[in-house]
Amino acid sequence: MAKRSKKIKPLVDIIVESKYYVYYDNSDNKLISVSNQVLPQFEHSLDITFNEYSKLVTGVHKFADYHVGVVIDAEGNPIKGLVSNQVIIENTFKNRLLSWIDTETDSADIEIHWDQYNSQWVFVASDNLRQQYYDNKLPDTSVSFFVTLGQDPNFLLRTIDIDFKTITLDKISVKFESKYEERIQDIAVTSNLATLDYSLKLWSTIIE
Repeated sequence: MAKRSKKIKPLVDIIVESKYYVYYDNSDNKLISVSNQVLPQFEHSLDITFNEYSKLVTGVHKFADYHVGVVIDAEGNPIKGLVSNQVIIENTFKNRLLSWIDTETDSADIEIHWDQYNSQWVFVASDNLRQQYYDNKLPDTSVSFFVTLGQDPNFLLRTIDIDFKTITLDKISVKFESKYEERIQDIAVTSNLATLDYSLKLWSTIIE
């Protein structure tokens, strides 16, 4: 009698999603450590993105650049999250590190279109910015835009990082993440590079 062969069950790949954490002191909301592992010696922690984790562990951003504050999630709820200290410094007028963007001009290095029709931000580079990029005259490899609720830096809605190489090739479209971005009168936009000129253009569905 032939032996009955056993069926071999196929191997199933188990994908484990990596998680990243920042640990902080709850008394002053300052950052203590960052890790891709749970560290039981620290009581307070936040989940962060890989992009935030990578910049902190590589030293691109320092712990002192951030604190734990209130941010707005995609559903419009206030939650704890990382807030850039640059926004706080600018708001208290102690240092003009940032550029507030609230006017439309014809000679901007970067045009920012608030596109209510398609619920998105559109970033467009000028020919002058492209030339600065090709001549290696830009102060950094990217620019960050902070969208806050009103002009209150304690309510950071989101941060949008724009890579100069990418924007010199084509415009960049970024979808709105929260309901607050649908109302331009309720939000403010700043940039971390005050050496550049910006223009804010409004594409509204409301005809005034």
